[in-house]
Amino acid sequence: MERDEIVKYWLESSDDDYQVMKSLFDNGHYAWALFLSHLVIEKILKACYVKRVDINYPRIHNLVEIAVKADLELSTEQKGPWWS
Repeated sequence: MERDEIVKYWLESSDDDYQVMKSLFDNGHYAWALFLSHLVIEKILKACYVKRVDINYPRIHNLVEIAVKADLELSTEQKGPWWS
């Protein structure tokens, strides 16, 4: 796959998951909505990584780590106290 195709895949997949997340939230399934919101953000960050860095995206689930690897500017507060 080409870089733009990979980015498109991640973004379309995150859009689909967002719709499910919104439905779950609207129906009071907050824990599952929260789980899917993490997945939505993870996929968007992986699209950013592919667009900015390399097509071989990190196969991890840590949102802060993906954002840092994608060379996104994060404040110390955004990274949280667990980031060193």
